[in-house]
Amino acid sequence: MKLKPSAMFTSKKITLAFFVSHLAGWILANLQTIWIVYEIRKIKKELSKRIK
Repeated sequence: MKLKPSAMFTSKKITLAFFVSHLAGWILANLQTIWIVYEIRKIKKELSKRIK
């Protein structure tokens, strides 16, 4: 069974779009995690300053 070039191109485009959206979601999730870690570190610094 041979696919028409246009059909193959469309499926490739769909795969690429899916990959890009998946990657974007992954990056956003990681940014949120990094930001939370950064905030926690900032709070810890503030607390250690107050304790001293």
